[in-house]
Amino acid sequence: MFRKSSYKLRWFVTYALTLVVVARAGDTTGQQQEAVSLLARSMSVSNIRATGSVPFHLHITVKTEHITAKPLEGDYDEVWSAPDKWRREIVFPGLRQVEVGDKDSRWLDRNLDFRPHAVYLISWLVDSVVPPALFPEEDVEKVRTRKKDGMELRCMELKSVGSRRVLCFNGTGSLSSRDSDVSRFEYLDYGNFQGKQFPRTMLVFEDGHKVLEARVETLEAASKIDATYLHPPATAKEMALCEPMEEQKPKKRVSPEYPQAARAAHQQGAVTMYALLGPDGAVQTVKILQSAGPALDKASVEAVKQWVFPPVRCGATPLPTEQEVRVRFTIGGPP
Repeated sequence: MFRKSSYKLRWFVTYALTLVVVARAGDTTGQQQEAVSLLARSMSVSNIRATGSVPFHLHITVKTEHITAKPLEGDYDEVWSAPDKWRREIVFPGLRQVEVGDKDSRWLDRNLDFRPHAVYLISWLVDSVVPPALFPEEDVEKVRTRKKDGMELRCMELKSVGSRRVLCFNGTGSLSSRDSDVSRFEYLDYGNFQGKQFPRTMLVFEDGHKVLEARVETLEAASKIDATYLHPPATAKEMALCEPMEEQKPKKRVSPEYPQAARAAHQQGAVTMYALLGPDGAVQTVKILQSAGPALDKASVEAVKQWVFPPVRCGATPLPTEQEVRVRFTIGGPP
């Protein structure tokens, strides 16, 4: 009697656990499929740069604060004719950057020898209106409904080793917000352009502060585009076409040494750096964008100069690209 009951109990527990595993597997598959579906829908309703789309002129005014010594105002101007025929110009006080794209590369002309953080943010913000597809190393942790300002959003939580992002979509399928470990993007007040949805206001938050606000002043069809306008400047450098906007993990990482004097003084914080990567992914140039103090800055630069990233592979041949890198120093833990 006892043995028979124990057998039935073991059989029931095993069967129940099997159902749970199958249910969880089915739920994971369902969430993965919904995540892919949300991204595909966002692409279909928001991608104004899809092959065959109407050429356009986009002009955006930009305001920054907290990430520069004083608040700045600038402009983003884009003329797009086709995926391999476009020009972007970003202007801030003391800075002018021009990018021209062709089928194999983009040509970069900048009056500084590094990319300021504000330029990185506005480029990333505009490109992320259509969020990138799932990365191979990403797992879909959860897909759920959230409410914000009386509006229901469908949000996906994605996680990979050392990073996470949360993408939320509104009822039309357009991206409403994007959260990562270091920033939050918000897209507001969508309007219609040639049957596609595009936000009129875009915001960036870092460390709880609004650091950038972008407002669309012009988005209109461009009936005639002077072909010479899409030629790269004579001083432009050829760069990789598909620069990864998400911070990439190096395949070779040398940890910075925590300076003993800085540790003893309980100095900690994050150092943000600009890195120019060669075609092989090796770091060629490093510039400090956000300081954590001279000692921590120096240790960070010395380490990052030895890093090697996976080469960016797009176009006919490997080409240089740019990256922002962060190193955090925390008392009680390694950098």
